Amino acid sequence: MITLTGTVSNSTDYGYEFGYVYMNGIQSIINVYNCSVSPGSPPISIQENTCLNADGTYLFVQNVVYYYLGETCWETSIEENGNYVTSYQRVEGNTFNLTTTWDNESGKLEITFMFSNFTWSSKVTRVVDVPLTSVVYVGRNAGTVIGGYGNSLTSTLGKGFNVSIREYFEWNGKWYVPPVAFSGYQITGESAENGSATFYDGKVWVTHGDAGVQELYNYSVVVVNGTFFTFPPGSLWYADGIPFVNSTSLGSVAPFCFFNHSFSGREIRVVFSAPVMIDGVVSRVFYLPSPETVYLRNGTKCEPMYFSSNVTVNPISNASSSSSTRVSKASVDESNVSVKGGGISLPVKVLIFILFVGVNLAGIIAVKRPKKGE
Repeated sequence: MITLTGTVSNSTDYGYEFGYVYMNGIQSIINVYNCSVSPGSPPISIQENTCLNADGTYLFVQNVVYYYLGETCWETSIEENGNYVTSYQRVEGNTFNLTTTWDNESGKLEITFMFSNFTWSSKVTRVVDVPLTSVVYVGRNAGTVIGGYGNSLTSTLGKGFNVSIREYFEWNGKWYVPPVAFSGYQITGESAENGSATFYDGKVWVTHGDAGVQELYNYSVVVVNGTFFTFPPGSLWYADGIPFVNSTSLGSVAPFCFFNHSFSGREIRVVFSAPVMIDGVVSRVFYLPSPETVYLRNGTKCEPMYFSSNVTVNPISNASSSSSTRVSKASVDESNVSVKGGGISLPVKVLIFILFVGVNLAGIIAVKRPKKGE
């Protein structure tokens, strides 16, 4: 059995990392626009990583596209205590679908790796002679990240580097957007430097920059006309034990993850002088069930804003920097409400280790499906 611990390094893994949800698979839609590295740097790899607990043995599972000597290759790997079972295949294209799923079949863990460039696809299946116990997040969170290729090498991203990643997790046969996303934890032996991650339009964009650990988004709720609208779009939530996606009028809602947090009621009122978009919802007036960060569309980008009390934000162009004031008791028009797709452009560049402090580790290791699944 291997022991997984956090890695301390000046380098990092840039990309779309998430964790702390029950899941049976992970899917990444990857677009490679520019994969330049600095002179002398090792080549890059784009790694879809998951760690599974198979009856007490930790298996590090990787579905990888890498670039080497002018060629693009697809690699699958399962590591157990330093021993690897791998496969390699040359591929073509700049847009890829990497999908990894796992489940128990006849008391054995079956792991399926899939690759597609949307004109050609392939599949590799591995069977482990013990059953799946859980997904392991401690030390190695799930996600798709960019690092060097092979032998724990560090790649240095070059100017112009640009790769987008759209991420999903699978639960009960359906695919959902992860409830939180971050970048910067080293979750594999390989790493990268001189990069930065940004979330907008439903994708994480990895570009040349200088960033460490970044919180890309966190789950959020706004209330308009008695309806709960959830963020990020496409994520799985529960309302009074009933699963839903994007919106509901039921009483109390909670994101589908290990964090024991729920939202209910109207606690904070946020008022704008004209309709704006927050968390993909257009209105002049929003209610927040609790103090939280929401995502305000400001021109072509969404900016995170934290609200802890009733506020009037005016003018809209200065929303991200205006001071909070109490809202008057004047009546408010809540008409002309619509829902639109949205994303985040400027990430909150903060360490999110605090986000995970207090998580019940026993709950992370033990897999227990909700009584009411979708």
